[in-house]
Amino acid sequence: AHVGTHSAAEAARVIFRFGLWPAALDIWRISSNDPRAKAWAKAQWKDRQLVMPGLAPLPLSALAARAHARNLVTGAVAHSFSRW
Repeated sequence: AHVGTHSAAEAARVIFRFGLWPAALDIWRISSNDPRAKAWAKAQWKDRQLVMPGLAPLPLSALAARAHARNLVTGAVAHSFSRW
C-alpha cells in the first residue's frame, strides 16, 4: 500500500505547497518575506477549510478559485509501481 499511497501523497503535497498555499497567502495578504509565508507545515484542514493559528479559515473552494485565477499549480500527476 505504501507504494500507491506515497505517490498520491506527494502529488497532493505539490498541489498544496505550490498552488493552494500561495493562494491562501494571497487571500490573507501575507507577503513572501513574512515569516508566516514559510509556515505551511502549521496549516491544517478542518471541515473543508484551511486553518492557521491567528488567521481566518479559508474554504477549499475559495483557495481553488484563487489558485486557478493566478495560474498556480492546481493539478499533479504521479506514477508508482510495485515490482512484487
